Amino acid sequence: MNGDHQSGIDPLQLYRAYREYIVHEDNLVNHRVGWFIQLHSFLIASYMIIVAAIISSFFPEGTPRVAPETVQAIACVVLVALAAIGFVSSIAAGRSIRAAGRAIQHLEKRWTGLSESFAERLGLPGIVGGGSSRNLEDGLRFHSLLPAALMILWVASLAIPIWFFFLATDAAH
Repeated sequence: MNGDHQSGIDPLQLYRAYREYIVHEDNLVNHRVGWFIQLHSFLIASYMIIVAAIISSFFPEGTPRVAPETVQAIACVVLVALAAIGFVSSIAAGRSIRAAGRAIQHLEKRWTGLSESFAERLGLPGIVGGGSSRNLEDGLRFHSLLPAALMILWVASLAIPIWFFFLATDAAH
């Protein structure tokens, strides 16, 4: 288009290609966060149901009158397994969300370098965040912090099965 780009690619087509890729990465982030929230909703609900069952079955009146230790130990193992799944999935979600964010940032930087000669003249909007890299960073912050927050929750949740386990072993002696 009038020598605007050395390779002869139409700047508008190039812009559309970059936008489509950014929209794709953004959709990946949204899908990953949605799946992550659904998984953790299930894990947290399961965890709390088991905790409630342990409390009502083994501590009906608030006293550590423990029935079969084996049942309580199995419940503790399940709680630890749920916490481990939540922790590991938090790591995986965080890494994949950050990867998509880095891909979008990389595209934004490449676009900025390529578009200086024609973007303003053609009236093309910024490729991300209304043209502001800061908006991109702010938009990705929640998506990045959610897995970290749930990692902390899962580490803290390990205290409950450990406490139940020690109560069960103390009551057995």
